[in-house]
Amino acid sequence: MGLPTTSRPGSSQNDDSYVLSSANTTPKEQERLDALHEGVTGFLGGRLTFTDLGNPKRILEIGAGSGAWAIHAAKVYPGAEVIAIDISPLPERALPKNLKFLQMDVCQALPFDDESFDVVHARFVLMHLPHFRNVLARVCALIKPGGRLLLEEIDARPYSEHQETPEEVEYFYDRLYDWVLSKGETYDVGSELQPCVSKLGMFMDVTVKVLAVPFSPGWDGPAEVGALGDTMKQSLLKASAVVANVVPGLTEESVAKMKFALEEPEHKLRMRVYFLAARKR
Repeated sequence: MGLPTTSRPGSSQNDDSYVLSSANTTPKEQERLDALHEGVTGFLGGRLTFTDLGNPKRILEIGAGSGAWAIHAAKVYPGAEVIAIDISPLPERALPKNLKFLQMDVCQALPFDDESFDVVHARFVLMHLPHFRNVLARVCALIKPGGRLLLEEIDARPYSEHQETPEEVEYFYDRLYDWVLSKGETYDVGSELQPCVSKLGMFMDVTVKVLAVPFSPGWDGPAEVGALGDTMKQSLLKASAVVANVVPGLTEESVAKMKFALEEPEHKLRMRVYFLAARKR
């Protein structure tokens, strides 16, 4: 869940380049991304993923952000080589000896051989990429036969299960979606994960866990789902602080109204979060 920014110098609106960047060099964004990782990890019971990864020897993370997941993976698998890539530099922090960071753009050609990784992971990254299906096909080619693809994405627009979504929320997301669609992106990648991965024909055992996590207060379901919903909402609220300055049609007032509507219990708003795991043929 990155932050809006302008295009990279020298890039065009038609090339495969990031339109949104994690801006992970700022302390506030580092804090947000670390909190997001901690929240998802807490939901997973301290694990990296739902699925058994076996004994991987080489792991690649796409869109490392603050580096939190890659650091976690390097500690869980000290005998593995973990490579993390991101278009922005990692923040200054201690890295395990088996973790290597490379600053590069996943939308461009990557310097790795096909079938050279046991695990490839990306969390809330594809939603920020124009032509994400092209990127997905390229990175999936990097996985060894029997290796694992791990993806986490969302359908970003909150919805109400029992009534119409508040006008203030719809207005915010209508403007946001119009903006990202004009740049070739979609913030509803989550619902497209399974069909996109299955269509590649590279994988077996494609499984997706879908959660409707709560955004409104008053959740009385499983505590771990409620905690994940709060994590996702707080990450959104922090990220939206810059939206009014970037997205046409949005103002600080409209963003404030959206935030207020999210805190009203009667709206019973939810957001869908998707966890995909697949094994390479």
